[in-house]
Amino acid sequence: MRPTAVLLLVSLLASAVARGQPPSAPESEGVPHGAMPDFGKGAEEVATQLRQLTESLSDTAVFASLEAEVAAETHQATERWSQTGDLLKTYLRPAALDSLASSWQALRSQLDDVMDRIDQRARRRAADLETLAKLRESWTRALDLAQKADAPAPVLERAQTTLAAIDAVRPAIEKRHARVLVLQDSVSRAL
Repeated sequence: MRPTAVLLLVSLLASAVARGQPPSAPESEGVPHGAMPDFGKGAEEVATQLRQLTESLSDTAVFASLEAEVAAETHQATERWSQTGDLLKTYLRPAALDSLASSWQALRSQLDDVMDRIDQRARRRAADLETLAKLRESWTRALDLAQKADAPAPVLERAQTTLAAIDAVRPAIEKRHARVLVLQDSVSRAL
């Protein structure tokens, strides 16, 4: 395979990956060099995506509030279980049982609302992790192709820098995803 065709393939791969799309096959090997997508532009698009992912984690106050709300709701459920056990040891009137059922339904509704918000965050973080995995896989392939084509050092450095940036963002997303999963578990146990 000619070096120009390999570089074209690398450029197409990097550009398409930056947008989260699979690379398209080149139509011919004879595409002029000027028609090739810009490898650097693809890296800039990935950098923009990574900034957006990082900025999406800046909601620490909102997330802390959600964590506090989950703690309060699960504490309330624990207390309600204790009270329910105590009440069931006595002979209750139907009105007392209705009141108890009503309070459980209200708590259940509150927990369902919190769970919906947590599930939304969990889906977003899972999608973020999937995006990062796809970006990493694609840029790794692009780097391999560039190395096989003896691409210039700046092209290789750009791909390596992009991979390093992807790897740098992943731990923060994983950490937030883990925290969301802990919240999901807490609410599930309370339900």
